[in-house]
Amino acid sequence: MVITACTSQKKVLNSYLGQTKQVVIMGFGPPMQTVSDGNGGEILVYQSTRTMPGYTSSGVATVGSDNKVYQGQSTYHQGYSVTRSIMFYINTEGKVYYWRTN
Repeated sequence: MVITACTSQKKVLNSYLGQTKQVVIMGFGPPMQTVSDGNGGEILVYQSTRTMPGYTSSGVATVGSDNKVYQGQSTYHQGYSVTRSIMFYINTEGKVYYWRTN
């Protein structure tokens, strides 16, 4: 499941509060990781990574007073990756009691 806008994301994630672990897995698929919540329950961790490639931009060509064309400097912009996580906290009854993103 892909969630794009902040308001929509909150609405969707809030709809899972009180739902069972199975409902979360049906909506999001198997978690990337499951860890203890420290209270006998568990945390389902979902992650997605988006990679933006690098690119080169060229400077503006200018014409000098001598009527020669001078090319501006090229600049390389390094690519980057962004990893987002969604965590669903599941209590001992198997229901979602909290969620958070980062």
